[in-house]
Amino acid sequence: MILTKITSSVTLCTLFKHTNPKIPRYPFTSTTINKPDRIRYSSFARQKKLTKEQRIKESKYFPHLLDNDPNFSPIGFRELQLRLFSASIREKPQWWEKMKVEHVRAHWTKELEEQELNGDFIEFFFKELERYREIEQGIEEELGFAINAHIDGVWRSNELVSESLKKELIEGLRTIEDVPEDKKDWHAGSGNQVLNLVHPSLYPLVYNKTKSLETGLPIPLPGVVQTWVEAEEDKWVDLYGENPNIWSTQFQWLPSDFQVSDDGKTKIKSYINNLHPVTHRNLYSTIEKIFSRFVPMFNLVLDDLRRKTHHMRRVKIDLLQRPQKNEDRWPATGTLVDWDFGWDMGKLAGEMFSPPQFSANINGKTVKVITKLTNIHLTPLDPKYPGGTWHVEGMNNERIIATGIYYYDCKNITDSVLSFRALLEDSGYEDYDAHSYRKICGIDTETDSPILQNVGEILTTQDRCIAFPNIYHQVVNPFGIVDPYSHGHRKILAFFLCEPNNDDIVSTSSVAPQQEHWLSESSPEELRKTGVFKELPEEKFQRVIQHMKNPMSRVGAEEHRIKLMDERSMFTRRSRLIHGARFNL
Repeated sequence: MILTKITSSVTLCTLFKHTNPKIPRYPFTSTTINKPDRIRYSSFARQKKLTKEQRIKESKYFPHLLDNDPNFSPIGFRELQLRLFSASIREKPQWWEKMKVEHVRAHWTKELEEQELNGDFIEFFFKELERYREIEQGIEEELGFAINAHIDGVWRSNELVSESLKKELIEGLRTIEDVPEDKKDWHAGSGNQVLNLVHPSLYPLVYNKTKSLETGLPIPLPGVVQTWVEAEEDKWVDLYGENPNIWSTQFQWLPSDFQVSDDGKTKIKSYINNLHPVTHRNLYSTIEKIFSRFVPMFNLVLDDLRRKTHHMRRVKIDLLQRPQKNEDRWPATGTLVDWDFGWDMGKLAGEMFSPPQFSANINGKTVKVITKLTNIHLTPLDPKYPGGTWHVEGMNNERIIATGIYYYDCKNITDSVLSFRALLEDSGYEDYDAHSYRKICGIDTETDSPILQNVGEILTTQDRCIAFPNIYHQVVNPFGIVDPYSHGHRKILAFFLCEPNNDDIVSTSSVAPQQEHWLSESSPEELRKTGVFKELPEEKFQRVIQHMKNPMSRVGAEEHRIKLMDERSMFTRRSRLIHGARFNL
């Protein structure tokens, strides 16, 4: 139905603010960047340079934002309301029992009606809640513990890791945390708020410098990266010469080989970069157990990616017929007329959250995983964490397809929230559709602003585990301490799962440890006895020891880290894949 009243815009804008305090507030505005970033990628040129083998291999990859995939279509206003309200309800304890209580159900119905959702939409809402419960019950019966769906593609669990296993992790990390101040690795630019315990940016793979255990020679740029670099020469770049290269030509984070058995048990087969396998032998065992608990969550994320459930739309949006410029209804410059809102607000499509098919999983496979352990510390003198920046994890060198985070220790902090947004496809709608497009989809209407849409957020509470795909942008929102006279902290263990079908990603099974202190802390005999080196052929192990005698210095490692972070920060600041394409109004 065409909206014919100008007042509709007021109603719509008001609703986007989520004035109802019982529905979580989500920002529906997008940040802008100062310089235009209109760059045409020469994907055709790159495809011509790819070999047939490379094309076949890449066709098996999971969707990834850096490929400009999944190429999201916009989510309409009504569907956003349904999604966000549903997620807020499913955060409530025992929500499925509350749903059966008549007065609670009536209250939820009233809240939906206040958001201009009624009739079929309300019926659909409750039916989908029932579907969610059925699916989650099935998962719990199968696994013995609960994993819950959140916003589409994002999964969470508050009981994934047992209390005893959490204590084991905290105890194992004491030797890393309890070190002299001058030995602590405070993240650059964080003002001594972010403490890195294990971070992949330190001692990374440095192309043409880090040596391969197989050949004994420096590891060159992968052929696929060189292909991209050559294709870059064919692309059009704007006047500012900004290069949104999705590949690093200098560095790669080093993942470890995690061997997952058919029943989901994990064995770490190569060292975790920056975590000594002798000094922290017990911590390796703990991380294996925790990752084993994450395996079902990663399987759910991969299943969603393989089935492309992120393209599912509960509400269909149609662009209605527009006037032509030669028609009498074409507006005078600067006026606002009815057809500016000539979009269908959305018709119920009936696509409901669907049960997982487990069309993809990592059981019975050896996968490449990057491990990170990071703390955020707040004090009465420095009580607020300002939040992060919108980003995707890694670059195409690592091709991280999914992230798992365990929030194992949160003390004296306000609610910590992780937000997600989607980069929308270039719709092809002409300029005079842009205002309506944005208003119907809840997107910033500023001239020349990015085509981005916030899709939701999740509370990152104590003991919560979450897993999500690398098809969304993400950002950690600001938080602070509750008691202004006490210290506070938030501690996480993160797993970054690399593309399982990409053999070009170099792992620590192919690179000797580059840390200069590792060999001085443990003898070759001690290293040989650890799980990550025990099964190596003797010739390869001797090559490991030989390479370790010519390590990267700590000073050199920190210099490389600065360059790596600068490179990735520049990519984040300049890439249209982060900041979006543009509407010209």
